[in-house]
Amino acid sequence: MTSRRLVFGLSALLAVLIIGLLIASGVRFDNQDVEPAPASSQERKRQALAEKSTLIADAAKRLAASSPNSSVFPRVESAASAYASALGGVWRPWPNGAPSGRTNPPVSTSAPANADASFLALKLGELSREAVAAANSAPASQRQTYLSVALDARLQAVGVATHAGGKASCGDVDPVAAGKAAATEEALSGVEAARQWLETDVASLPANQRQAGISRIDSIKAAQSAMISSGAKDRRPAVVALPKLAAGETLRGAALKRSSSALVSGAAKADKPNGEAAVSYACSLYATQEERDSAGTLLKK
Repeated sequence: MTSRRLVFGLSALLAVLIIGLLIASGVRFDNQDVEPAPASSQERKRQALAEKSTLIADAAKRLAASSPNSSVFPRVESAASAYASALGGVWRPWPNGAPSGRTNPPVSTSAPANADASFLALKLGELSREAVAAANSAPASQRQTYLSVALDARLQAVGVATHAGGKASCGDVDPVAAGKAAATEEALSGVEAARQWLETDVASLPANQRQAGISRIDSIKAAQSAMISSGAKDRRPAVVALPKLAAGETLRGAALKRSSSALVSGAAKADKPNGEAAVSYACSLYATQEERDSAGTLLKK
């Protein structure tokens, strides 16, 4: 019995020594053939958007450091960070470092050292268009996130371009196309609330300052007519109560948020997505920089 125990003990000790030598020589016992599954087309779009959002946040952070008196760049940094978070972040197969013989795929999340406001506006515009494209091919459950990123990034792009002395466009604005793209009962009701609030806001202005507001309301009516003709059930209330405003919030700002939220939500639920029509029109409703500033960040961390 003693000899058997001695043989067993020596065998176990020998096995430990052999394993130790193999480990020391670089042999691994985990499954080295395990590779991440190939990313789907939609996942590649999501990853690209998360990378670009992170790059934009990095560029805005650098610009904020060199322009401490500007509120534009910190706002963009916060917004872009929120986009990246809402999109699920930048994915790495091995976030803590790749194992021996493997490498994480490269990512583009650092802005060039010479990035300026024009670069920032350009990247925000690209992000918006790419987010719309991703929304149009995404499952319905994911579209609203993509379209919210697209709208917010476009508003930020216009703001940054204005700050830099340039100009950025909301896109091809067509209220009828937007109405058709967002033709749901909920969107129609949401836009109705916004329209009534804007009418109250315009009525409070001096007569010589009302025309822009009236034109905006007329465009909303055109979008509503398109929603109804496209099949949205019309169950709008005759009167919508005024909203409770947060500190510093205006009735106009609340109306614009309600309208943009309704358009994005409606477009996200469409059978045939046309996110660009909804995003470009929602963007155009914010006619001044003050109004764009009031939007804040449509996506929160």
